[in-house]
Amino acid sequence: MNYYVSKSGSIENDGSIDAPLLTIQSGIDKLKDPGDTLIIGGGNYAEYVEIKDKHGKKSQPINVIGIEGETVNIDGLLEDFWEFSVESPAEEKWVPALTTDIEAHPEEYVSREKIIFTEDISLGKNGIKGAFLDGVGNKYTRLINHSTIRDLRSVNEKFGKITDPPDTDNYIKVLDKDGVPKTLEDTHTEYYYPLFFMGPGIWLNRDPGNENYGKIHIRLSHTHNNVPGLTDYSGETDPNKIGLAISKKNTNSLFVHSSEYLVLSNISIRFGGENSVDVKGGPGIRFDQVRFCCSEVGVSVGTTKGLEIKNCEFDGGLPQWFFRSDRKSEYYYKKGTSVFENKVGSQTSSALLAGANNNTGLVIQNCEFRNGHDLKLPGDVDFHHNLITNMN
Repeated sequence: MNYYVSKSGSIENDGSIDAPLLTIQSGIDKLKDPGDTLIIGGGNYAEYVEIKDKHGKKSQPINVIGIEGETVNIDGLLEDFWEFSVESPAEEKWVPALTTDIEAHPEEYVSREKIIFTEDISLGKNGIKGAFLDGVGNKYTRLINHSTIRDLRSVNEKFGKITDPPDTDNYIKVLDKDGVPKTLEDTHTEYYYPLFFMGPGIWLNRDPGNENYGKIHIRLSHTHNNVPGLTDYSGETDPNKIGLAISKKNTNSLFVHSSEYLVLSNISIRFGGENSVDVKGGPGIRFDQVRFCCSEVGVSVGTTKGLEIKNCEFDGGLPQWFFRSDRKSEYYYKKGTSVFENKVGSQTSSALLAGANNNTGLVIQNCEFRNGHDLKLPGDVDFHHNLITNMN
């Protein structure tokens, strides 16, 4: 049986070619039997899609396919920040942070709305991820996850160890996780890291005592690294005037589990939280001609058997102004009597694909991996005829 989804469809329709459904998830829910096929019309579908308990056969897989020649995007993000308008100030999603906080940076904005989580965000169990929706220079580009508001607001753009800071307001003494000051190995001298702005990024307010608790802070200031061959950010600084993708950390754009003999093809899966795609199960799950615009992790592979990823693109969206040292330089510091971890910008990008030790029969071939930090391929993996470019 064939079912259809279209941006001109309706949730009231039956999914036939003359009465297509409006959402991909409603189409997925129609798939029952081996050989069933969901055909998706072009467009951006802002939804989180779950494929669960779909059982095809080796000779009759269940198919989820985009119409050839059309671009189908599954966008795992918050619609409030996806649809925006600058025609009326009342519809703007962001307001200057200086209106409520005199310590804010002049180009810092804060979301009008609070992000609603099911758990207490002050405990760090939830968070956000982000990217430029329409790209920068026609590229997929991520927003940096600044770990602290002080880094987001800093005027400094340089990062490195220093043993004699000119002031203690803009430099932080580096500790280990037990709160003991770390030292340079050769001199046994305590050292500091400066607060520093890494480029266009976001930060989630987790302080229950602050009036902006649960709101997102964003700063799209230009960068000035001046590194030959790399591009500094020089785009729009008002977030109300561009498309932005904001996702909850604890969500996936696509979650595939408890299924077998399932084929997904000719679609793009973008954004998402900690993972863009989380896949478990098998045998016989296959991604073919799929473009992954990756979040912190592009495709997280749990326990699988016979998973195939062929003819696909993985784009990590690493900004050119975001360096390997920015990704690696995590440290601990003290605030009052408590020890905190500053992950700097490490939550921005982790791995384009992260496998598990108990994978069996994972095949990855004829794929392109670019603009990312890592590939993690443990277990039984057949990795061949792939292109890897611009990887940390």
